[in-house]
Amino acid sequence: MRLAGMSTFISALLVTVSSAESLPGSSCRATPKLELVSVIAPAAGSYPVWVVDGSYGHWRGAEVRVKTAWILARDKPGDLMVVARKLDGEGQALFASRLSANLSARLFIADADRTQMIPGGIEPGILRQYSFRSSGVTYPSAGCWEFQIRYGNTESRIVLELTDRPFNSSWKQQDDKVLADPEPKEH
Repeated sequence: MRLAGMSTFISALLVTVSSAESLPGSSCRATPKLELVSVIAPAAGSYPVWVVDGSYGHWRGAEVRVKTAWILARDKPGDLMVVARKLDGEGQALFASRLSANLSARLFIADADRTQMIPGGIEPGILRQYSFRSSGVTYPSAGCWEFQIRYGNTESRIVLELTDRPFNSSWKQQDDKVLADPEPKEH
């Protein structure tokens, strides 16, 4: 019953806000972004793991730690392990479990569903359905990046595209464009 209820709940929340189409001139097939939780930016992924990449699709430099949020379904408890590789060239992303922590080739969080960050404005009902974790991710270059994820006994992958085009902080998310200041949502 819990799993069936979760599927119904998730189906009701998911609204596709971008497609898995390439940016002009790119062959990267990025994972679609979904509006999973209204108080956080659109997330790429699928049940039971989603990621909100704080770069907003823009590569900001090889030394920049991008604040990243992981959204985890609570009905799939377990450890979270993530590695990332570049699909359109050489490269491996590095992770920090906290923005101030040392970098590592993998992100590992034991019992990831039990500890969490709490996004501002989140409703208690959402916290019963999802756990939120933050990390830092460093990408050595722009390009097409694949996250290989193991959460509990589930394996998945999420593909993000980071462009090195000039960044404009006023850009808004429209399909595969940059999200900087989302429109307020009515409740």
